[in-house]
Amino acid sequence: MPKYIQERDDFAFILTTFNRCSTTLRCLSQVESQVPNFLAVVADDNSEDGTPEYIHEYFPSVRVVQTGGDCFWAAGMKLAQDLALEIFPELSLVFFLNDDVVLKPETVQRMLDLSGRYPDSVIVGSVIDPQTSFVTYGGLRKNGLHPLAFELIDTVSLPTEVEAFHGNLLLIPKEVLLRVGGIDGSFQHAYADFDLALRLQKIGVKAYLLPGVAGYCSANPHDTSNLSLIARFRFSLSPKGRPFKSQYRYMKRHGPPIIWFLFVISPYLRVLLEGVKSALGLRRRKN
Repeated sequence: MPKYIQERDDFAFILTTFNRCSTTLRCLSQVESQVPNFLAVVADDNSEDGTPEYIHEYFPSVRVVQTGGDCFWAAGMKLAQDLALEIFPELSLVFFLNDDVVLKPETVQRMLDLSGRYPDSVIVGSVIDPQTSFVTYGGLRKNGLHPLAFELIDTVSLPTEVEAFHGNLLLIPKEVLLRVGGIDGSFQHAYADFDLALRLQKIGVKAYLLPGVAGYCSANPHDTSNLSLIARFRFSLSPKGRPFKSQYRYMKRHGPPIIWFLFVISPYLRVLLEGVKSALGLRRRKN
């Protein structure tokens, strides 16, 4: 174990959890295996499976902040981020970590080392699906005019600058977070990591992709093709779809002038049009 990781108290981990106690405990255990005296704040969204109690039992130094059950990822990370910045006075770096990420050995040190080379930049970890070995979350490059048009970057052999990132595994300097107010908790679930990346980009902060694989994490696809039109439309408005307030906030902030509102309504119109096409197809088959 690298000695300086054990002695440093200038970085902390922030994460959210909801009713997946074993996953969260596994995550904290693997962090502990790389950083025995680690600092962390966990935002628990009113879990009913004993997650806060088990964290207190097995990781008494981890600070748990509980929310009301409707917080979701962005608001939870905002609470964890703000509390970490408040209670850890020596903090200079913040790890954003999803609790379903399985870290590879030495990932924490490798990210700290790369941060030392690029001290005012964000360090992004690539995570892959454990079954397919395809990259699921990590660094992104722009791939079109749409404000959400990004494509994943495959694992790299050298530090590579990226245009945006997922929030599954990041290392961000405290001063960088303070310059933009950190992650925006007004988003419900999605959007907040892309929004953070773009806001940092606008003030000249660079983000670099860590070479190689940093960890493992399966994708969370949402296949709505077999749902009814009403169910698909409801999902599109749900926190894990494209909720209107988050969609509006993101597109107004990052969309092109004048026409940004077209990007706000386009996913809902698409669902409706696909539903109409499907209904017409069924009617033709019956005739």
